[in-house]
Amino acid sequence: MAVTIYVDEEKGIDVPAPQGTEASPYLTLNQAVFDKGADAEYVVKKKGEDEYKPAAKAAMKKAVKNAEIQRKKDIAAAERAEREKKDAAAREAVLEKAKDLKITEDESLPAAVLIGLQETDPSIIGTLRKTGDDETRSAKRVRVRGRVQRVAKQGGLMFVWLRRGMATMQCLLSGDLAKTYDALVLIRETSMEIVGELWEVPAGAHAPLNRELRADYFRIIAAAPGGDEAFLNKVPENFDITSSQASEALLNARHLTLRHEKPAAIMYVRSVLEQAFINTYADWGVTKVSPPALVQTQVEGGSTLFKLDYYGENAYLTQSSQLYLETCLPSLGDVYCIEKSFRAEKSLTRRHVSFCLALLQSSLSLTKR
Repeated sequence: MAVTIYVDEEKGIDVPAPQGTEASPYLTLNQAVFDKGADAEYVVKKKGEDEYKPAAKAAMKKAVKNAEIQRKKDIAAAERAEREKKDAAAREAVLEKAKDLKITEDESLPAAVLIGLQETDPSIIGTLRKTGDDETRSAKRVRVRGRVQRVAKQGGLMFVWLRRGMATMQCLLSGDLAKTYDALVLIRETSMEIVGELWEVPAGAHAPLNRELRADYFRIIAAAPGGDEAFLNKVPENFDITSSQASEALLNARHLTLRHEKPAAIMYVRSVLEQAFINTYADWGVTKVSPPALVQTQVEGGSTLFKLDYYGENAYLTQSSQLYLETCLPSLGDVYCIEKSFRAEKSLTRRHVSFCLALLQSSLSLTKR
């Protein structure tokens, strides 16, 4: 005789798993069938009803199908967890073995010259080696330092992109260099030094300045944090700027978000644009001045001023530098400034920051001669 399993859609519970009796019923038919199987007899009490009724055939068919899907998912998840456990164990064994592999710089090789990542002077770096060159040919060894921008592994090779400021260089680790513990755990933002020879990249490949540094030695200067504190965990590369995670990253780790390529490029373009203003105004004979950010006057009304106490006196963050520029005209002639303005304007839009609106302001006042 089939066992009767009770399901109460109003007062039942699914977790922890009940006995399925009338005193301890399930909440859903799906969970009941998953736990007890399709051979049991199921009775269901709908919300607002006073008595149990046999489960509808359509509902039973759907519950049996869902239970089968869930079992397959659980089996797949268990198999995946087992694979991950084995992979983790294998990786740990490789890392332990790698700790025994030590590398040293070959003192019999020519002394390496410390260069910048964008150095191209042949008198310093020599001539780039090419595939097919005589391996016995002497080439200048160079030494570069920077932070790891990206790491990619391909077979027994490891490609490391070093960054220093806006300059980058592609470096290639091979042989024992790519098998060391430091190489296997290398992550972004690690500071390191790499020594080797500069080669032209193979045909069809691309790299900064069309070259790569093929290393014969490297050392870690300062390892980057891992785990939850790892760079990409703190500030993911592709995040939704409207999300709370992005807001926290932008406010609390702004110095880290600027290390991504796009924000860094924006800052660089801003620098170039500002320099273009400076150069143009210099050509025109216009003098650059730096008005104060803290003022004691109101420019555009008090409703949008940031007020603060400055050693017992009222002060405000400037809303405009125009008045200060005008006072400089008699003594300096034509003047301009590139400064921030602050306006306390309440707004919920992303494009209008309510607590600090920073604007690039160029005020040019020309007088007739």
